Amino acid sequence: MSADSSDFFNALRARIRGFAASRLGVERADDVAQETIVVLLQKYRHIPPGEELVKTAFGVARLRMLGTIRDSARNREDAIEGAEFASVHPNPESEALLRQAVARLESVLPRLGAKCRLIFRMRLEALSSREMKERLQAKSEAAVQLWAFRCRKKALELLGGDWLPFESGGRRAER
Repeated sequence: MSADSSDFFNALRARIRGFAASRLGVERADDVAQETIVVLLQKYRHIPPGEELVKTAFGVARLRMLGTIRDSARNREDAIEGAEFASVHPNPESEALLRQAVARLESVLPRLGAKCRLIFRMRLEALSSREMKERLQAKSEAAVQLWAFRCRKKALELLGGDWLPFESGGRRAER
C-alpha cells in the first residue's frame, strides 16, 4: 500500500467513524469504521482509491451499522430472557387497591351507554384512534377523542369523583 493509499484510507476511516458515531455513538463507531476498512481491503481491492471507493465504503458501513444494531437488539433480548423481573406491584396493599379499582370500574360499566362500553373495550384492546374512528363510523379522530373523554368523565362521575376507593394515605376518600 502506497503512502497516498494509506492517507486515503486513514481519511476515509475518519469519515466513516464520524458517520457511524452520528448514528450509533462513539463507542461502536470505531468498530464499524475498522470493519469497513477491512472489508474494503479484502473484497474491493480492485476498486482504485477515489469517489467510487468512497461510495462503496459508505454502503459497507451502512450494512455494518445495521448488523451492529441487530446484534445489540439480539443481546438485549437475551439479557431480558434471563432476567427475573420484580412484581409490578411493590406490595400486597397496592395489588389489593388495584383489584378494588378494577372492580369499581367494572361495576359502573353496565350503567354507561353502549358507545361508552364499546370505547372502553376498544381502549383495552389498544386500538388506535384511526381504528376506533372506523369501527365507530365517526367523522374524525377528534370526535372519537371527544367521545372517549366524555365516557371517562361519565365513568368518573358514576364512581363518585374518584378512580380509587381510597386516597394514597389509606383513608376513605371524602365525598
